[in-house]
Amino acid sequence: MDKKTKVCFVSIFSYPLFNPDCDLTFGGAEVQISLIAKELARDENLDINVIVADTGQGEMEIHEGVKVHKAYKRGLGKINALGAPFVLYKKLKSINPDVVVCRAAGVEVGIAGFYAYKNKKKFIYSIAHFDDLTGKHSRGLRGLIYQLGFNLATNYIAQTEDQKKYLEKKTQKKISIIKNSFPAPKDLKEKMNTSKVLWIGRSVDFKRPEKFIELAELMPEKKFEMVLQKTAVQRWEELRKHARGVRNLKFIEKIPFEKINAVFQSSSLYVNTSTEEGFPNTFIQSTMYGVPIISLNINPDNFINEYRCGVCCDDDVERMASMINSILSDRGRYQMFSDSAKRYFSQNHDIKVNILKWKELLKK
Repeated sequence: MDKKTKVCFVSIFSYPLFNPDCDLTFGGAEVQISLIAKELARDENLDINVIVADTGQGEMEIHEGVKVHKAYKRGLGKINALGAPFVLYKKLKSINPDVVVCRAAGVEVGIAGFYAYKNKKKFIYSIAHFDDLTGKHSRGLRGLIYQLGFNLATNYIAQTEDQKKYLEKKTQKKISIIKNSFPAPKDLKEKMNTSKVLWIGRSVDFKRPEKFIELAELMPEKKFEMVLQKTAVQRWEELRKHARGVRNLKFIEKIPFEKINAVFQSSSLYVNTSTEEGFPNTFIQSTMYGVPIISLNINPDNFINEYRCGVCCDDDVERMASMINSILSDRGRYQMFSDSAKRYFSQNHDIKVNILKWKELLKK
């Protein structure tokens, strides 16, 4: 019998996606790691491991077939920060994976890359955001450690053609395109005509949540719902105060990840206001439920236009308001966007299809 291929994902903030009782903040990169790890764990030829932060859990837990190992605690000052790289390296050494995978922009990338290089292991870096490529994360000592790990990757995974083309100018190493993936909905129902306009994200500057509040103010006759995860506390408090003064805007701090799909399914349109992103998970969640996308600025690989999943508004909030009115008032046009979005998801982001590309890349 062939030996199982042992894979280790280093994803420090992903523990809440294995244990919902943990309230550590996570982002889209962690969502993808957790989904991919759980899907890969179904394969009896793979031994799937994930290294996460120490939040007081057991040394190693098994969740849906994935071995989840704790490394170091977060946010305990300089002594912990100095010791954390050694804890992570020791943990990797004890797991002894054949393949190491990172999708992050911190020092853990450098430690994982160095471990793989020193021990002659395959190291895959999965790109989450264009900033991972541009050198923006490379400032200071922590940034240099990250960049070291990035450069030590034996393989790269890009989400889009744009990312792949940009990286090809900098390296001759293998670059694969594997799009972000989600399990296809099992209970896809006819969309409810709620006319609810949805926004979901964190309170970070590049997501520009204030633009969504501005949009709600421009359209007092429409229903808006904002799920704003608290990441920058002062900024979040300012946004909440502003949002509470808008009568047609429902403000929600947090929704458990396992319940978020129901929020998409009950919405009519999904709005994105970011200045830049990789390929947002929320775009995929929108398309899987046939929710047309109204994007203020971002449009990776021009997919919104090419696949008719919605409209990109060239950074014009007033145009965004006009398009929302136009689409919601034209049932035929709305249905065209909705059907196109569902078709796009099934052709590009179904995890059962994309996991085959992961398995091919993980082969020894």
